[in-house]
Amino acid sequence: MQAPPIPTDDPFGLAMLAAAAVAGLAVVWLALARVRRGSMRRPGWLLGLSLVTFLGAAAGGTAERITRAGAPETPTRPKAAIEPAPAPRAPTPTPRAEDDAGHATTEASSPTGGEDGEDDEPVTGEALLSDMLEAAAEGDYLRVGQRYRVLSTLDPPPPGLAEAWKKVAPARTKVVRQWIADAAAIARGRCDDPDAIAGAFAKLRSVAEAEPTFSAAKRTVQRLESCRQKLVRATRLSTKRARMEARRRFAEQLERTVRAKAPRARVTTGGRGTDARIRIAPVPPELAASLVEDGLLERAEALGFGHVTFSDGKTRKTHDLEPRADAAVADDKLQQWGLKAPLSLAP
Repeated sequence: MQAPPIPTDDPFGLAMLAAAAVAGLAVVWLALARVRRGSMRRPGWLLGLSLVTFLGAAAGGTAERITRAGAPETPTRPKAAIEPAPAPRAPTPTPRAEDDAGHATTEASSPTGGEDGEDDEPVTGEALLSDMLEAAAEGDYLRVGQRYRVLSTLDPPPPGLAEAWKKVAPARTKVVRQWIADAAAIARGRCDDPDAIAGAFAKLRSVAEAEPTFSAAKRTVQRLESCRQKLVRATRLSTKRARMEARRRFAEQLERTVRAKAPRARVTTGGRGTDARIRIAPVPPELAASLVEDGLLERAEALGFGHVTFSDGKTRKTHDLEPRADAAVADDKLQQWGLKAPLSLAP
């Protein structure tokens, strides 16, 4: 019985085919070497290498088929929440509960309603489909993906969705593959550019589970998440160091200011994190009150000091503050970049 042909569009199949061809050449070379009583080391090495390659490709192809076979099917029920599309004129549909007849509706709330964002008119799946085709005509394949990601979850889908997607899918897939390559290059880099990381993720998050590039996009997003974690660690460390340096300069400037009126006064610092403290002594009570009135406590708290102590040599008064942790300040930067939360590409 003739063995079934190996599909040439399968990289593992191509590898097996090439290994089999090399093995055949090695066998011929081995036979010639035996007839001529020559060295059989080289053809034997080539034969062994081709067999190892063949077995490796067979194992890899089997593993990939098992993975594909075990992948969960796309759910057909409406999802509870659908991430919003950033385009101003692009409505973000949210499939609503079933009506009295038991059919799921495809209407959604649009962000393009009144000036205050209230009394928005519902937008139908047909309107989203029309907008997807319009975006494709304009070459805006990010918006195409955002619309299709929503449309592919609606049950029932709007009429004509399958035909419309067939028209735009080839060009959209080509663009997405380039996005994946660009994102992979960013993930291989130093991971110190928040705009590049956020921009790459903003594109890949538009890939729907029904698209052929979803698996590759999901793997690339996982690599971007590792890149984001590096950026988080670097941002928190740099923020901590910057605030420590700012507290040091603040203490030096404060000492110069205080000593201009109380030459014997000294300003010392200590503690870590939100327990950082600053002590001013000896300082006359009236000068201490003046410093407090001028906003010393607020400035110290903003820099991360948790305690400010005044002492005149006899009595001591400590003001307990509520500073923000260095990590919280760093998280504010991450939030502004859109990189505070982990990156993931969920179905």
